[in-house]
Amino acid sequence: MKKINIGKSTFELEKGEPLSNLYDYDTDIPFQCLRGRCGRCLVKKNYGNLGEITQNETKLLKRLGFSPGEYRLLCQCTLEENSKVNTI
Repeated sequence: MKKINIGKSTFELEKGEPLSNLYDYDTDIPFQCLRGRCGRCLVKKNYGNLGEITQNETKLLKRLGFSPGEYRLLCQCTLEENSKVNTI
């Protein structure tokens, strides 16, 4: 199991599990489309590995004015190692 800290909340997931699975929990994470198109689940990565960034995610982040890699769309991430992010 790997841990992700999102703001003040901590969740445990299997290595490689999509973070979009957190949608099923009672969280205050602002998931909306779950497809990486709206940008509502934008987070700033503090540390950790959130999986490969997709081409579509990169395009949206650049269009919104955020640096891909430093910022991520949580719905497009997988938990590869213990990580910490902050919601925007």
